[in-house]
Amino acid sequence: MATTNTMDDSQRAQHKSPVQDIHRIWYKTKEKDRLSFDHGHHASYCLEFIGWVANRCCLDLKNRATKCCCMKVENVSLDERVECAYFLESFALKSKQEQQLMLLQWMRYAEAMRRETGAAKGAAKTFLLPGSNITLICGNAMARLIGFSRRAWSTVKLSYQSKELPSHGLIGKAGNKKNQSHDDLLVEFFERTKSLAEPRATKIIRELVDGEVVVDFKDDDDKLDLPAYMSKRGMYKKLIAECHWEYTYSQRYNIIEKKKISPDAAPSVPSWPSFLSFWKKHYPTLVIQSSAEDICGDCHIFAHAYKTLAASKKSKKATEQGSDNSDSNDDSDEDEEASIPDLDDADGM
Repeated sequence: MATTNTMDDSQRAQHKSPVQDIHRIWYKTKEKDRLSFDHGHHASYCLEFIGWVANRCCLDLKNRATKCCCMKVENVSLDERVECAYFLESFALKSKQEQQLMLLQWMRYAEAMRRETGAAKGAAKTFLLPGSNITLICGNAMARLIGFSRRAWSTVKLSYQSKELPSHGLIGKAGNKKNQSHDDLLVEFFERTKSLAEPRATKIIRELVDGEVVVDFKDDDDKLDLPAYMSKRGMYKKLIAECHWEYTYSQRYNIIEKKKISPDAAPSVPSWPSFLSFWKKHYPTLVIQSSAEDICGDCHIFAHAYKTLAASKKSKKATEQGSDNSDSNDDSDEDEEASIPDLDDADGM
């Protein structure tokens, strides 16, 4: 089923910011479909939500009413609300980490604003309204506009206090579903595959600089080129076969069935996404040579031999044709001489 790139009424509640829902829709949308993503349609949802917020006093992170009314209509003009709506829509398209970093910068600005104005530590209006350069709002309004829950807001706030960037708890650690046996299997497979690769050739580049020819070397010494006849899918099939497993595929290349074909088969095998992810992360310099690039050494030898043989045959054929033409020219000269009368005979007559 195709992923929709718009929100319906069931996906949005008036008291809940649509920012995070737009974020999820955006990252579920395929790259080729993002060009048709309706940004204005989603910005209108943000504007509708801002209108709901502007008709009441601010709610804190526990959805309790406060005395602050910084988002009231008389405090925020219509133009500012429209600018805020488009800003929130663009904010929704950013990654989680980018959103956290932006909020971290806003918290720093709010703290600087509080110190400059000499306001109390719990001062309400110290955050700039998204999309505005002059209007200040409270932290509760900011959290509600960008759709950050109490937990998400507290995570960034703790990072600000500890002066460390917010990060996921498993960064730098093994995942909960990590299979060490798969890693050992993949390392062994890719190390053996590296023996089939060759270092990328150094390219000589000549450039004209200030009227002089400058020779430079472009050396991709970190790249290892596998033969062009190999493919990622083929390498994965080879790994499966070495593990004594057998996969049955559909016409669309989806796995229908997988089974062991030997008592010595591995207990389990890496999935196709795990295979690609491991290759990209741990062996990024191991690449398959494109068939459109320069041919490999073996192909070059074959092509050179074929070219030499073809040239030899062509030369031999030209020589034979030349000799045949010369023989025919000699015969025609004899016929021409025979047709010319002898002058001595003519005088005797």
